Amino acid sequence: MLEGLMTVAHVECEKYDSFCEAMGASSGTAVWPTKEDSHPVFLGGLEAQEIVNQVLYHLPEPPIITLKDFEDLHEKLQDGASEPWLLYFHMGEPESARLDLRKLPAKLPGIRIGRVNCGQSHQLCSNLHIHRYPVYGVFKLGGTYELYHGRSLASDVAHFARQSSRAQHVTTLTPDEFPLSSSPMLVDFFAPWCPPCMRLLPELRLASQTLGSSVPVGTVDCTVHAGLCRQMGVNSYPTTRLYNGSNVNLFTGEHRASSIVEFLEDLMSPVVQELDPDSFYEIVGKKKEEEMMLVDYFAPWCGPCQQLAPQWRKLAKMLSDLSMVKLASVNCEKYSDLCLQQGVRSYPSIRVYPLGSKGLSQVALYSGYHRDALTLRQWVMNFIPSLVENLNEDTFNRMVRGSSKPWLVDFYAPWCGHCTVFAPEFDLASRKLEKLGVHSGKIDCQEHRTFCQLLGVNAYPTVRLFLPNERGRGIDISNRSADDLVQVVASLWTTEAPEHDEL
Repeated sequence: MLEGLMTVAHVECEKYDSFCEAMGASSGTAVWPTKEDSHPVFLGGLEAQEIVNQVLYHLPEPPIITLKDFEDLHEKLQDGASEPWLLYFHMGEPESARLDLRKLPAKLPGIRIGRVNCGQSHQLCSNLHIHRYPVYGVFKLGGTYELYHGRSLASDVAHFARQSSRAQHVTTLTPDEFPLSSSPMLVDFFAPWCPPCMRLLPELRLASQTLGSSVPVGTVDCTVHAGLCRQMGVNSYPTTRLYNGSNVNLFTGEHRASSIVEFLEDLMSPVVQELDPDSFYEIVGKKKEEEMMLVDYFAPWCGPCQQLAPQWRKLAKMLSDLSMVKLASVNCEKYSDLCLQQGVRSYPSIRVYPLGSKGLSQVALYSGYHRDALTLRQWVMNFIPSLVENLNEDTFNRMVRGSSKPWLVDFYAPWCGHCTVFAPEFDLASRKLEKLGVHSGKIDCQEHRTFCQLLGVNAYPTVRLFLPNERGRGIDISNRSADDLVQVVASLWTTEAPEHDEL
């Protein structure tokens, strides 16, 4: 219970009687509150918690911080000339809270700790919009700060202080900071009583450590600044938005640091082009036959549209290796006339302008129920000519067995769900492998069951690499992503056949 606070030891007084006599006792518990104390303070009681409370009582309290002290430390923090501070704002608290506070210095090396009595420093607490007590706040290098909304246990407070001090670009916002500057900022509107809000805040801090100063993060407590939240149109918690000048983008992804970082990186370096009427008719209207355009017609207020947005960006990344495929989106609330001209009546409306057609002459609408990136990619790949050969026993023996080039073969069954999900990955891999001189094929093991059994295929999908003049059963490959397949095949092919100069 005292781990990290002070060293705990025992002395056997029967063995070291002269030492115990010098200390003035032959038994009992004693504490040296500081290293400078030459004589101990003897404690009463035998229960662990009772002893701990007495020990904490003798530890020094953090110093009181006045308004003048705060102005000085804040100036030093802005200049980077001070360590972060953890301040405890109170208006008179039970003794147990004061004892917990004394545990914190040992748990937070590198963070200074102080107390603010809001009864005596009312103006300071009012300036920081602190109206409920007690509450902890971390004041960081650069002058930013955060208030803590969790349990007041010392271990929880220490965890928050460590995490918050590392996230220097996360700060508490008040109405004074609005309207925001034209620089990008991610703003989270939350309520302390909202469990999803409390789970999101640590993820925002983790995301901020990755993003650094490129996109600072601000938080608004809507229980304190209810008027501001109403003014900003916030009616549910948490509401997280990226403000970038006049553009506002709502975050609708998973409440994880990685999803937040991905959301911001996609917006700062877009993988999906946002079209207005002029760019729509220039890019989509003048599309060439060798190009394919995928367009998401959406409305910002539409819940399914918000759910689709991160999946649409993910789809764009999945298809980035296909240079002929481009993804775009049209805001139908902003460009309603354009959407009406294109016959868009519901949102989201996903349309493909396929290969082999010019401009808007041909269009196909997605009517599936699922709008996740994997399902959408599977649908898109149906519009792209495949480089994968459909093989049977005869063509396999003629084309694969007698080939001077390696072949990667997918053994599948039409009823196999995993095979269906894997098919687009295999198609993408085939396009990359073609550049390495590797052919790709597939065999329907429902139709050619006997032949698959002769090759020892008894699970689907099974992927095998057949090297030139291969007479055996090939090399099993367990990887199922396009990039991993290409990497493994390239490794095996160059290892097994180093004489092939073209690789």
